[in-house]
Amino acid sequence: MSVQNKPQNPNTANNPLNQNEARIRCPKCSTINLSTADRCIHCRVNLLPGQGMGVRLFFLFFFLVLAALFVFLLYDNFIRKGAPNPESFWLNPVSLSVGTLLSLILSIVISTRKIPEYIKYKNRSLQQMNFNIMQSIADLSVALELAPNNARIELLKKRRSLYEKIGDSLNADRDRLTLALDPDAWKSEGDFLSVFGEMDGSVFSWSMRRAAIENLVSNGIAIAVGYCTECKAVIELNRDKKCTVHPQIKGREVEIVIPADFKAGRLKVISKLYHKEPLLKKELIKLLESKEVVALAFCPKCQDIMQLNAQLQCPLHPGSNNKDLVFCMPESTNFTIRQMKREYKSKKGLGLRYVVVFLIILIGLVTLFFVYKR
Repeated sequence: MSVQNKPQNPNTANNPLNQNEARIRCPKCSTINLSTADRCIHCRVNLLPGQGMGVRLFFLFFFLVLAALFVFLLYDNFIRKGAPNPESFWLNPVSLSVGTLLSLILSIVISTRKIPEYIKYKNRSLQQMNFNIMQSIADLSVALELAPNNARIELLKKRRSLYEKIGDSLNADRDRLTLALDPDAWKSEGDFLSVFGEMDGSVFSWSMRRAAIENLVSNGIAIAVGYCTECKAVIELNRDKKCTVHPQIKGREVEIVIPADFKAGRLKVISKLYHKEPLLKKELIKLLESKEVVALAFCPKCQDIMQLNAQLQCPLHPGSNNKDLVFCMPESTNFTIRQMKREYKSKKGLGLRYVVVFLIILIGLVTLFFVYKR
């Protein structure tokens, strides 16, 4: 006789899945699902929904009613009465016509738009936050991978606060440093000061970033890694970003990392200088041969991101002219591959948009040429 596994009750006492592992609670029936589940195992509801039908219908009818109101005002004031009021900015034929057109466009766009994937994960993270923090962190991590640069700051701040809540100081410090290094970290504050204050917004953002980084380094939360021309090696620098053995030498290609990411920081510096410094090139080859470092690049013959050998060649096409070479630590290989594929897809889509815009402009110019020729 077969035994059917019943869905676990999220309210069961002493349930270790609630906090120790990422799990998704169904918003409809409260069933616990695996973190990778697309639909609830009990009620089959979508666990990563976009914008609900109710919200879409609300915006559709709201803007349609608004368009109808503009049409009524246009008819009542300028068609039936025939008495335009040019002194009113809002109550004139042009404003009402534009308002009607915009309302109709917005009713269609907002009610049919596709919600970006990162927003779906962000919303689910907020939904799961009070139930399973690990799931909330996992969703924020996916959202950060998918989000555009201007949306990353908010997501990083939320994830850092969750790491601090569960006592994960290592990842909290990593996010704190990522925020400090991000050029857009204080952009909104800088823009505000540029508009309403006398300070240059870019100068404010730069000074705040510099102060935040120096504070992290001085407190030992972050360290500086760079190349010393006397040591001929990539080493940890002091707080002034100078070599500890040769204090008069300032490090080159300095990277700021948390102590746990020292190897990753060294790799970043080596990847910038290996083609100039023979000793660093030899060290990089040894790291590749020992599998301590992974080299990734786009192979035009494979048409995919490939892991290269120690000679920086595609294992299937040794003579291929690889593009976009990237070095990473073995544990971040999958993340780096996903990131490279998204960037390649974005560049490809951007190129296609440029071609479409060029063709539209060309067709318009040709049309104008024949019209004026007549």
